[in-house]
Amino acid sequence: MLNKNEVVDFLNKLCNSDKSGLMSGYADGILDSLIDTPTEVVDEYGGEDQGSTYYAVWKFDTLEGPFYVKFYGWYSSYDGASYEGFVEVKPREVTKVEYL
Repeated sequence: MLNKNEVVDFLNKLCNSDKSGLMSGYADGILDSLIDTPTEVVDEYGGEDQGSTYYAVWKFDTLEGPFYVKFYGWYSSYDGASYEGFVEVKPREVTKVEYL
């Protein structure tokens, strides 16, 4: 199992097309070398009819505990999804009021 810094180093070495795949919620072999570091998509948003916001949050189980990374970008109907970057995020419970 890796520590957080090793996961970040690994992610920094990926090409932008691989990072774009992670932003879309697809690993497709990208994370295969992290076999001993379990991963999963815990949140994702974006695409057609959802505005320009586009992201996926991945959870990496590291030596220090769960480590969450958000791969983000934007979406447009004429160009598809475009990757911009990734950042560490932390889960936080939020109360939301909706009017139905």
